[in-house]
Amino acid sequence: MVDELDIKIITAMENDPDASIEQMAKSIGVSKGTIRNRIIKLKEEQIVIGSSLKVKWRALGMDEVYLGLDIMPELYLRVLDSVKEYDFVKKLFSTSGDHSAIAYVVAESSKIRDNIAQIEGIQGVVKTYPAFVTNIIKW
Repeated sequence: MVDELDIKIITAMENDPDASIEQMAKSIGVSKGTIRNRIIKLKEEQIVIGSSLKVKWRALGMDEVYLGLDIMPELYLRVLDSVKEYDFVKKLFSTSGDHSAIAYVVAESSKIRDNIAQIEGIQGVVKTYPAFVTNIIKW
């Protein structure tokens, strides 16, 4: 069960992923051991799943696309298994709402449309809705 201290630790990690355990302990007002043990517990319970690097892909000549996917219900799991195998798919989300799933795709600008076409070619993908990232306003 997550408590208020866990939320403070998660918030601190999210606000400053480079903060050391010592810095978090000092700012939250608990020992380094408490922080370390709580982080281990949060990872074991898969509440905190790894960590990520923030990259400005456009500065490297790459495009970022959030790709909404409409998928035939009877092929849903098979499509997700296929999509997640592509190296250019960095994240894949099962969603409710406008789309069955959303893939976060990063690829060289010259190849991005071909990569999207590969996903569109998977049996069971009914339609895709690409949203190209042009600028990051808040992360």
